[in-house]
Amino acid sequence: MKLRFDPFFHYLFKHKSSDIIASITAQNIYCISLIAIVNFFIELYFSLWNYSIMILHPEIPHLYIVIRLNSCVMMMLISAIVFLYLISYRNKVSGNVKKICFVLLVYSIIEIAFGIYISVYDLLLGGNSYVFFIMTLCVFGILVINPYGSITLSIISLVAFYLVLIPVYDVDYSDVLNMTEYFFFINFISVIRYYLTCTWYENHFELKRVNEELTLAKERLEKSNEMLHSISFYDELSCVKNRNALRADWSEYNGHILSVMMMDIDDFKYFNDTFGHTVGDNVIKEVATLLIKYFGVEHCYRIGGDEFLIISGYGKKSFEEKISSLRKDLTKFRIKEADVSPTISCGIYRGVCDYENDLRVLKDMADELLYKIKKTGKDSFMFKADPLLPTGDIDIDDSSISLKGAMESKINNSIS
Repeated sequence: MKLRFDPFFHYLFKHKSSDIIASITAQNIYCISLIAIVNFFIELYFSLWNYSIMILHPEIPHLYIVIRLNSCVMMMLISAIVFLYLISYRNKVSGNVKKICFVLLVYSIIEIAFGIYISVYDLLLGGNSYVFFIMTLCVFGILVINPYGSITLSIISLVAFYLVLIPVYDVDYSDVLNMTEYFFFINFISVIRYYLTCTWYENHFELKRVNEELTLAKERLEKSNEMLHSISFYDELSCVKNRNALRADWSEYNGHILSVMMMDIDDFKYFNDTFGHTVGDNVIKEVATLLIKYFGVEHCYRIGGDEFLIISGYGKKSFEEKISSLRKDLTKFRIKEADVSPTISCGIYRGVCDYENDLRVLKDMADELLYKIKKTGKDSFMFKADPLLPTGDIDIDDSSISLKGAMESKINNSIS
């Protein structure tokens, strides 16, 4: 039988986590604060009432009234002090649990002691023991108390009440039985409330923990998606877009006048084979950095070893200025092993892109211009426009082209 009931009592009375204890303490602060402020006004009322009786009815022995008045004033002051103290700690529970619990316990004992004192006094004057009932109800029926503490304190309270009452009052044993039954049920309610409250907080903190884990998992998933996006659509070496990104962006260029540039690094194979891949990689990184600087990463693609594709809406004048600035900046980059600066060759073709195949035609035309540059000496560029394109449109920038975020929206749409 012992083994059968032990698990139940162990679960019911087991030591709770610090978070649950702090939460229950915070809950008790609000309960005791409410009880204290209500008690303050009740005792204030009775103090004024007793004082008025003492003034208006001088024939009544003052000793009885003064005893009651002093008790009410003392309880009123204690309630006010406890209320102000607990209010000051309502947002500072963590780290002060023991101190707060001590104050709660002391005030609860004072309430019970006050209830015993007033009830015995009232019974001697022909009254009742309602104050003792009310005080014990406030302590054991409203506060969330550990069952050990609740049961122990209630037994002490009941024994103390009768130890004080029996010597001075003829106690009816049916009242003792009723009082014992009252304390049994109020403790039963206290234990159940404690159990339910702890269970609620356990579920609350478990749910909070699960939500935090889900949030972390979501953040990790977002980082993984960003990494996947970077790996799938950006070239790892040059940090510009790759062929996958070009396929994803292809249709976004429809409906624009485009300047398409095919570019490669002159004699790249020589640098790569002679001085090693590290030198070649550094050259690619430098060229890609300058392309991003002048054309924006959203319009730059690495489509081969040293081949880059630029698709933008810049007109002839803007494009030539940017290419000239890029080539000038490139001369500042020296290949130490060869004591030279790399050079580039570019073919740019401008035309209208109404359909997806038009972009392929523009790209092929730019590739032919690049081939011609290579045949005539490299380290140069050639710009040509579609003959059907009005002359006035050749130098006009198409500022409506903005692919930044287009690829991201495609990915998000596909995921959702």
